[in-house]
Amino acid sequence: MNEAPTNEALALLDERQATVLRGRFYEGRTLESLAVQLGISRERVRQTESKAIRAMRFPRIQRKLEAYRENILSGSSYHGTGFSAWKERGSVEERLAERIEAYAERGTTNAFISDVMRIRGCSREEVLQRYPELSS
Repeated sequence: MNEAPTNEALALLDERQATVLRGRFYEGRTLESLAVQLGISRERVRQTESKAIRAMRFPRIQRKLEAYRENILSGSSYHGTGFSAWKERGSVEERLAERIEAYAERGTTNAFISDVMRIRGCSREEVLQRYPELSS
């Protein structure tokens, strides 16, 4: 995903609002942890988040997000996930199993593990626990 349009939109917000939205939506932080960081109450962080989300609807910010929205709506983000993809190529699990086998045949399971770690943001151990067939 291209984060440039969202970063440009966040740059148009007040610094505290941008910090709260980044913390909540990019980093998955709690109201409490942001309150401690910013030195304000949890309720004030919630209010700031609400105000920032409303501000994201302003036309000058919406123009910055237009490219991002078009990319999502064009279907490129969802390409290959619908019923016809399932009917033609099988389920996501089946395709993933085929991909694991292909990586194993080429001897590049480490590349696959690295890709999964990057995409899911997890450790090597978590990948191997989820996909035990990679450990052999």
